[in-house]
Amino acid sequence: MSTVGIIANPMSGRDCRRLIARADSVSHESKRNQISRIVVGAVAAGCERLLAPWDPRRLVLGAVENMNLDVTIEEFRTPLHHSAEDTVQNVQEMRDRGCDVIVVLGGDGTSRILSKAWRDATIVPLSTGTNNVFPLLIEPTVAGMAAGLVASGKVSRDEVAQRAKVIDVAMDGENVDLALVDALFLQGDRIGN
Repeated sequence: MSTVGIIANPMSGRDCRRLIARADSVSHESKRNQISRIVVGAVAAGCERLLAPWDPRRLVLGAVENMNLDVTIEEFRTPLHHSAEDTVQNVQEMRDRGCDVIVVLGGDGTSRILSKAWRDATIVPLSTGTNNVFPLLIEPTVAGMAAGLVASGKVSRDEVAQRAKVIDVAMDGENVDLALVDALFLQGDRIGN
């Protein structure tokens, strides 16, 4: 069954940069609107099953609850931490449920956390953060269609997906993290840098 999962970071586009850097704010309602369009595109392109993680803001479930679409919606719950761990657990659950493609709404950090949790995931990253390099600024309906076409096998993942650069960060010979955009080593760092 062709399966698309949606990860929506509730905190992307909502930090202090709205106040000090005149960055755009991305409301929860705006994210729900984008998710609705993603789902319409994915279903039109062949998605048969949608994986929807529960969250207290009802970003994914609130976006699809009144839509009359021919798709099986699987809600699931993981323990809530109100941190990046929520993304990690949701991504791992999607992997375990056989997800083909994940559409992720967030910034560089959300995509990094997703990639750390499931390194070989096929993702369509949509920007809802600030000053992003990795996520795309594209119409959500088109993003959903791309996800649906790949998930259904109508378009081969190998034809359209590119493996992203991953920078492994190691300390004392052990991988401790990864980066998608850049990695820095600071010596003598001070608070506020």
